[in-house]
Amino acid sequence: MSEFEKQELKAQLNRIERCLTGDSDMGQLGLVSRVDNHDGRLKRIERWVFQVVTSAALMTGLCVIIYKVMTDWWPHK
Repeated sequence: MSEFEKQELKAQLNRIERCLTGDSDMGQLGLVSRVDNHDGRLKRIERWVFQVVTSAALMTGLCVIIYKVMTDWWPHK
């Protein structure tokens, strides 16, 4: 292997490493950082969906209770 090929191989390995870990001097996020960001985003989305579903279930239950009270338990004239 010639010296040129060794330098070219080193340059390619440095680019691959920079792609994975990022380059803070240039403000680039690496793939590892992006995957960590996705994990945090997914947790926030899952929490939001849980809150929306829970709120909808509670509102539905409240509407059913109000309907039941108004139709069955209040005296009708």
